[in-house]
This record gives sequence, structure tokens and C-alpha cells, in this order.
Amino acid sequence: MSKDPINICANANCEKPIYLGDSVWKRGKDLFCHIKCVSAQLKEERAHG
Repeated sequence: MSKDPINICANANCEKPIYLGDSVWKRGKDLFCHIKCVSAQLKEERAHG
């Protein structure tokens, strides 16, 4: 039985699959695979408005 991802990282530059049981960071409805992805997303949002 293969593990299917339940989501993907919300950082557009990452988009790593997230599997059940993985540690994630949540911001609103978005899931991120690593705190660096959350930080990158925040920087991207601030740069574009």
C-alpha cells in the first residue's frame, strides 16, 4: 500500500507533498512542510503587497 499525500506545501517555490503524520506548520488554511517555507511565503507576500 503506497502512501498518498494529503496536501502539498503552500509555498509555491516548494510544493513538497505532505503525508499523514508529517510535522507541518499551519497559517490560516495553508499547510507548510518547514518553517523556512512559512518565512519565505511571508516575505513573498510582503514584497507583493
